Amino acid sequence: TLNTTSAALVGIVHEGGVTLTGTPVGTFADANAGADKPVTVTGYTLGGAEAANYSLTQPTGLTATITKATPVITWGAPADITAGTALSDTQLNATVTGVGGASLSGTFVYNPASGAMFTTVSTQELSTAFTPTDTTNYNSISATTSINIIPAAIAKLQISADPTNLSIASTSVITVTGQDQYGNTTTNNNTTQPVLSISGDGGSLASTVLTLTSGVATTSLSKISAGVARVNASSGSLIPTEVAVTFTPGPSTPVLTIITPAAGVTLSATTTLTFTTNSGATTNAQVSIDG
Repeated sequence: TLNTTSAALVGIVHEGGVTLTGTPVGTFADANAGADKPVTVTGYTLGGAEAANYSLTQPTGLTATITKATPVITWGAPADITAGTALSDTQLNATVTGVGGASLSGTFVYNPASGAMFTTVSTQELSTAFTPTDTTNYNSISATTSINIIPAAIAKLQISADPTNLSIASTSVITVTGQDQYGNTTTNNNTTQPVLSISGDGGSLASTVLTLTSGVATTSLSKISAGVARVNASSGSLIPTEVAVTFTPGPSTPVLTIITPAAGVTLSATTTLTFTTNSGATTNAQVSIDG
């Protein structure tokens, strides 16, 4: 846009007899970016009663700078992909436009590149750098977007117990988790039914058939005698899993029998009682009876 704020006539003999009018336009020899490019001005005219007495010379010696334009990249967030899916043009599909929305040629470089894959459930950043073919008139530009990595199909079961060591008076929580081949919890799985069984020294499960909810299901394990219970989880062709839970003897309850002596008989006795805690530690207490 031509700035005409300071335009004024020079060489007028009688002020007011002539005025500067017209619609001035400044043009460059070309549209390429550059500094101090010559500007040609046309379109000024003279008006007023004495305009016929003058000739007008258009302004000369003017310069201006054309700066490089910055392209516009359009790149929406791609649809979710499952873990282990290789990136392709489906995700790496940014587009670019130039001045006025014009198409613009150039090169996109993506990071990560096509063929890369993510194996962990997460949200990952994708980036691209665009270099225009016309580097004279356009700047390079970069952009980012993100993509969600969701679990792949269930491939195996994982089982855990809490606690894995306890007394026979307690219960252990058994948790079965569905995982994809990369170890991600299959939070999108609400249908798989793990079947539980016990080997080793036996035990009792509250439920033997579970249904995963968001990839997880729980039940409880108890045992009435000391020993190791091995809980197995399986479901069809999925890789099975096992956890061992150790039950220890619970604390014993001492029994103290009071004997009433016959008339005229005096009893005197001393004994030691041994108490065993859940962890197996022992405590002794001495008891004396006189009377």
